[in-house]
Amino acid sequence: MRIHANALTINDIRDALLAEQEKGRIARHVTFKTLDEHGSRSHDRSFEIQLEAAVRDNGRRAGNSGSYGAMRPEYDGFAATFDEWGWLLAALYKVEATVVVGTGKYAIYKGREDFHEKTFLTYDPERLINTIRFYGDPYPLVTGRAAKTKRGYMIGRQGADRANEDTYRSYWGGKEQPRTVEEVREFAKLEEVSA
Repeated sequence: MRIHANALTINDIRDALLAEQEKGRIARHVTFKTLDEHGSRSHDRSFEIQLEAAVRDNGRRAGNSGSYGAMRPEYDGFAATFDEWGWLLAALYKVEATVVVGTGKYAIYKGREDFHEKTFLTYDPERLINTIRFYGDPYPLVTGRAAKTKRGYMIGRQGADRANEDTYRSYWGGKEQPRTVEEVREFAKLEEVSA
């Protein structure tokens, strides 16, 4: 994955991975397969980041090298999950809100707010909890393969396959299954705060 940044450094990226591992959000056996700094036309620098996992757990699959298709996991390791990438990117957005993921013209995420909107606030648990408490889940609909599960998400992909009434398309199929504060706390590994 290529990200473009102005203030972010390689050490910030390493620290973000370690911090999320400490919180239990990213498995301890997930490491950087690639972490290189490059130039950027739109920002001060860019980074090529690839994560790999040593163990097949949490819905992992074989990775993709980007050059020759699927890798052989017994030799090349496994891919990091969608959620692990989500937690890492959320941590990087805390350091610099204007990080662009992808390229300027074809950005996957164009900054912190775009990231949180496209991942349905899944990796911003404090804001999601406050929103649920006062207004309910802003993305109560579950779509795609996740809609066929009892829990409302695929393992390793809680930040995917959600919609609200404005973004939902009937041909997607789906069901209404809003998240609860308890589910968000458990997923984000937040400790209970007594009043």
